[in-house]
Amino acid sequence: MKETRKTVALIYGGRGYESEVSLRGAGNIRPIIEKKYNCLPVFIDKEGRWLIEGKELFPTNIRGKGGFFCPKSGEFFAVDCAFPLLHGDFGEDGVVQGSLECASVPYVGCDVSGGAVCRDKAFLKAAAKELNIPTLPYLLAIKGEGDIAERAEREIGYPMFVKPARLGSSVGASPVRNESELSGALDLAFSLCDRIIIEPLLNSKRELECGYFGACGLEIFTSVGEIICQGFYDYESKYEHRGGVHVSAVAEVDNRVNRKIKEYSKRLVRFLGIRSLSRIDFFLSGDEIYFNEINTMPGFTGGSLYARLISAEGISEDKLIELLIQDAIS
Repeated sequence: MKETRKTVALIYGGRGYESEVSLRGAGNIRPIIEKKYNCLPVFIDKEGRWLIEGKELFPTNIRGKGGFFCPKSGEFFAVDCAFPLLHGDFGEDGVVQGSLECASVPYVGCDVSGGAVCRDKAFLKAAAKELNIPTLPYLLAIKGEGDIAERAEREIGYPMFVKPARLGSSVGASPVRNESELSGALDLAFSLCDRIIIEPLLNSKRELECGYFGACGLEIFTSVGEIICQGFYDYESKYEHRGGVHVSAVAEVDNRVNRKIKEYSKRLVRFLGIRSLSRIDFFLSGDEIYFNEINTMPGFTGGSLYARLISAEGISEDKLIELLIQDAIS
């Protein structure tokens, strides 16, 4: 008998600020999924509604099978696993993953606790400190606290960098070089998140990244890649390819830097319980390495670095997607 194709729910969109990145990535990997599996596209809109072809539904478990139920039509869409290609808030922070776990739907990527911790930059800095991994000094500021600007000037000084603690893709982030720029940067970051991080701005740095892949008995920590950008690597630079951005899967660094970044990445993955995949980001300033952040669901747009890092280790993007899904199903 011919084996029945497994069904994978590709969850994309999302309520968060990075939904557009998810849409682009879904368009890129859906044809890959469809080569081996039935693909059920599940779109989460800005209001948080879960939709299939415009029909509202929700994840649930019926007679021991996880899937998605549509109350209006009475349809139940059983799935073998989900690929939540979601980024940032309401995506990588464990919220959607918790819904899938309640419905007994296996899924690709980090679990609830790992996602929640990795989404908060202050938690990550605390973890790095615990593991003796160097990270930039920082100030955690909570919305409504006292004179944050005065504290930032006193504890961090100019130039500094202000960013929301629980967003990614540089959304709401600003370099601040003088007093006149600080108020606007704080207002912008606090308009998007009630926790913000303020840290020194490195005028001369390189952005280096290590990819992690763990599925089907394989585990890879890639050699270091690099994002080269003239100026601030903001949202437009990342996804509109402005500002002379160049992405390299093989950074020109010495063996010490490559070895240390892979070692730090392994410590973080083990300690935080990261599953399936992630991209661990670092700064290199002179000879100093600083841990920056972790993306537990890296982008899969055409210009994204993660798939290139894995490809440089001998696993094509098609094979990467297949192995992640196989592992989730098993």
